[in-house]
Amino acid sequence: MGCSGSVQAWPKILKHPAPVKQCKFSPSDHRLVALCQDNRLRIWDGELCAPHATFEGHTDVISGGNFDGSGSRFATCSADETVRVWQVDTKDVIAQLPHQSPVLSVQFSPDSALLCTAMHHAMILWDANAFNKSRNEPARTFESCTSMLY
Repeated sequence: MGCSGSVQAWPKILKHPAPVKQCKFSPSDHRLVALCQDNRLRIWDGELCAPHATFEGHTDVISGGNFDGSGSRFATCSADETVRVWQVDTKDVIAQLPHQSPVLSVQFSPDSALLCTAMHHAMILWDANAFNKSRNEPARTFESCTSMLY
């Protein structure tokens, strides 16, 4: 099926005003997310091949992002030393998680109960069921080794 619902030749090109750094499919529907180098997150309707929403808030490059298991939340991490958790349908930021260095990776647990964020020398686990806009505390912090054993 193509973007108009009929059989069409692939690939389809979804043009962006800024370079796309990563793309992710929603686990629950036809949405597609583009993480762009203009510090924005853009969601596309994959069936219509049309833009659905643009999310703004990071002040530096978005380095990664992932959906939760239901596809209702999307977490982004950035060189601006924050992680933002977005409610996809409303475009609301439901949590802004401060870090002490650029955040390189973010991933929900398979049951979406935890969110793991990674920096160069640490990983932090967050209780994803307790997010709020005002205050969020890590559930656990893992400091990594400074030297590797081979």
